[in-house]
Amino acid sequence: MERLVSTQVLGNIDERAMTEFAIPSLLLMEHAGIKGFHRLAELSGKVMLPDSSLVVVAGSGNNGGDALVMAREAYLMGKRTITVLLLGSHISQSSQVHREIIQRLGIKVHEVSLTEGALDTKTLSILEHAGVIIDGILGTGLHSKVNEATSLVIHTVNEQKERGALIVSVDVPSGYSDQLPATMAHVQADITITFGMRKFGSYTPAGRSFWGDIEVVNPSFPPSLMEKAEARAYLSRFSDAKLPGFTEAEFKNRRGHTALFGGSEKYTGAVQLSAYAAFASGSGLVSLFIDEEVARGIRKDHPSFIINTAAAHTPFRNSVLQEYDVIACGPGWGAGRESQLQEILGGNVPVVIDADGISSFGSLLSQKRIETGNLPPVVLTPHPGELRSLLEQLTMPLYAQDTGSGGTPEAFLDALISVARSLNVILVLKSHVTWIADGRNRDSVPIVVEGNNNALGVAGSGDVLTGIIASLIAGGLSAAQAAVGGVLLHQKAGELARVEHRWFDSNRLIEYIPSAYSLIEKGTAK
Repeated sequence: MERLVSTQVLGNIDERAMTEFAIPSLLLMEHAGIKGFHRLAELSGKVMLPDSSLVVVAGSGNNGGDALVMAREAYLMGKRTITVLLLGSHISQSSQVHREIIQRLGIKVHEVSLTEGALDTKTLSILEHAGVIIDGILGTGLHSKVNEATSLVIHTVNEQKERGALIVSVDVPSGYSDQLPATMAHVQADITITFGMRKFGSYTPAGRSFWGDIEVVNPSFPPSLMEKAEARAYLSRFSDAKLPGFTEAEFKNRRGHTALFGGSEKYTGAVQLSAYAAFASGSGLVSLFIDEEVARGIRKDHPSFIINTAAAHTPFRNSVLQEYDVIACGPGWGAGRESQLQEILGGNVPVVIDADGISSFGSLLSQKRIETGNLPPVVLTPHPGELRSLLEQLTMPLYAQDTGSGGTPEAFLDALISVARSLNVILVLKSHVTWIADGRNRDSVPIVVEGNNNALGVAGSGDVLTGIIASLIAGGLSAAQAAVGGVLLHQKAGELARVEHRWFDSNRLIEYIPSAYSLIEKGTAK
């Protein structure tokens, strides 16, 4: 797994590189700009096309200096259609050096100005004719709202993205800060060339989209400093997924028995998706606990399922539930299931709770019918809306705000960890990027699984994930291992389905789980 760090940690690494390793600031800036530009040139041939105008927007700080080095490198490589826009006062010493170099080389330079609250017409014209815009306006030192001129430049840069210009941010999209919410003005980058290590804030659900493709370049930070950097989260790869290690001699009873509580008269399909996903993920036996009216429509068409009828308020003897390796509940379940869920949570069988089960879980907690300290291993899988509703249900409005779009990256991360710990669950926050926080392990660090696959945003996709995670637990993984492995397996299946079909329904998604499982199992998933 790859460490994700705070911008403060990166700032400390930068400072220690200079003080402890005698690496001058100008040298770090040189390497950042040169390596950054060459990485950009590898990623996009558009930047060196002779008829494509390159505009470099450089602020007054060191981030602007990095961008100026990129402009110079482009010029030295033969690019001539370059214009540098300069803005800001209080110019850093290193940045001033590169401003002078740019001007002596004869690269076109224009100072941004405001006229009656609007950007000057030359600035607007330069940006409107840009094919590629390198954003070096602001770096990681931002701690407050940007000024009017900077805000207008950011807005105009984003307009050019809509027109088709390639937007490349240097280190961070301008406007980003660990201490500012994603609702503030930000550059919407297509590519971000970030320095040293990945920032955890670039993977928050509220902020991920404006970073674009993230590329890491080391501006000569000593490896020993980065190896000891505090991780605020970890970015998980497919190679990190742990899957049950079945031998060829395994049979159905040895591959785990998954119990699923779900389905209602209105939503009969959700629990069936979870069941088939559990089979596709390795579970040898799957039992459904469903209402009689739901069972009537399932028995005939789905002979692989073991059907148990379970009226909404029917209690279960705990000894019955102990027969299963895992219990998943919630998909299509409907309201009024608190008594069933209370009985389920009264045993020591691991439980996966999704969809309607999350609301019932909140009701039990708010009514003090269960205690978080006495829960079996629980994996809770809300999407952002479900998490917000749960936290409001539990009178945790600040956590609801901080885990939503209004929170800062630091507040988001702190709130996510606090919620997982206070509920004593493994929290899987599903989004276009998924965060997993193990509240049962106080020493754990949250894990992030990159997504950015909008084809997975389809009805039933979450029900499929529930079945996958449950099946992995039934196969012998811990709840925490299954949460990470399940999300990665779900993502890989989504990738495979997207490549072949672009758009698909959740039935088709399930068809790709075995292939995804095989690729991960063999270590060939990329």
